[in-house]
Amino acid sequence: MGWGENPTPHFSTDSDPGGRAAAKSLSQVPNVAALRKRDAGNHAIPRDVAGLRQLVEDLREQNAQLARQVDQLQAALTAARAQATRQTGERRIVTVLFADLRDSTPLAEDLSAENMIELLNAYLGALARCVLAEGGMVDKFLGDGLMAVFGVLDDSGEGADGAARAVIQMRRAVQALNDTRAATGEDSVSFGVGVHTGEVVFGPVGLPGRSDYTAIGDTVNTAARLSGLCREFGVDAIFSNETAARLELSGMALRELGSASIRGKARAMTVSTLA
Repeated sequence: MGWGENPTPHFSTDSDPGGRAAAKSLSQVPNVAALRKRDAGNHAIPRDVAGLRQLVEDLREQNAQLARQVDQLQAALTAARAQATRQTGERRIVTVLFADLRDSTPLAEDLSAENMIELLNAYLGALARCVLAEGGMVDKFLGDGLMAVFGVLDDSGEGADGAARAVIQMRRAVQALNDTRAATGEDSVSFGVGVHTGEVVFGPVGLPGRSDYTAIGDTVNTAARLSGLCREFGVDAIFSNETAARLELSGMALRELGSASIRGKARAMTVSTLA
């Protein structure tokens, strides 16, 4: 046997011809590599933390890339539909959602202009991502709120389910935002959402070459007014009867709030919220 060879040891005795006793003895020898790994455990922690930090950064970058892709897709779909729509507009049944920041005036008085802009960007950005995640279209930002339309980017339905799912996501997103603010001693924020399903006219509004593809009609006005009733009923979201009827068909759990007088409506409207 040469020096470079490394044969597998074999032990044999009269009572143990297979060498099992010696093998058992060898199995009781501590695993040096395992001991080194255990002893070096404290030194591995910084490397583990660094790895986790890198993973978080990678996930953030992937999320940012996905958000950019979603924005590009929405822009392309909106442009394509606007191109296909006559200048007089297109009638469709959709679900319109209005969301606004509660008590924004007192907040603006307490915060600097820079901090208020930072808060609005964080708040509106969180709500907009919820809209996009559920297939909605962000129609416009309105100061401390936004208008979104569901059921326009595809022909699979009238958007009630997507709007309701977006509201559920908004609750979680605003709670996460408030948890972050609480950690730095800042006041929490709240929101109110109004959702209504009905007919609108979609079309480009503005100057030729500088127009926005938007929804117009009584459905839009009703959704906006419903959002203003959230404080009156003590809830964060109000759904019209037209939207609630569609949600009940899909099995969404709702709680009826009662009747509400809507400005511009001859009759009171039955309204509900998510259970």
